[in-house]
Amino acid sequence: IQSRRVTRFFANKEVSDDILWTILGAARWAPTASGRRVHRYICINELNTVKKIKLVTPGMVGNIPPAIVVICVNWNLAGIGHFEKEKSRGNTYIDVGTSMVSILLAAHALGVGAGPITSFSSEAVAAILNIPNEMRPEMLITLGYPGKIPSSGFTLPKVRVPIQDLVQWGPFPD
Repeated sequence: IQSRRVTRFFANKEVSDDILWTILGAARWAPTASGRRVHRYICINELNTVKKIKLVTPGMVGNIPPAIVVICVNWNLAGIGHFEKEKSRGNTYIDVGTSMVSILLAAHALGVGAGPITSFSSEAVAAILNIPNEMRPEMLITLGYPGKIPSSGFTLPKVRVPIQDLVQWGPFPD
């Protein structure tokens, strides 16, 4: 877990379908609220489609990834009626996160770099992929073998926050 990093620059090497299926299989094992399986995954490894998605994804910094997994929510499965849909919305987004973590860790275990992205046009991705109306893309995960970061490439400062600065042990004092 400590050696996993977000990959933004990818080598010009395809990820095999077998490896993609293994990574996607990890998402199926992610915990979900009440055991609901309202998420659907779209795997894209066709270069022209990946390029179209990159055009509407400001959060995709770096070069073109060989593959993208789109985590979608089927809102028809997520709840019935307005109250139920609103009640289940928070759990549904948490479940997107558990799927994402499972995908990131499975990719890392297989030597595949990955990066989660939430900064994208959901409507544009839905149009590019012809996603049915009851489904909505909620997160993208780029996948590929890590490549060399160009000297002019985008980098973030590395900040290591000690765990003690992130944790409150027990109740807060009065």
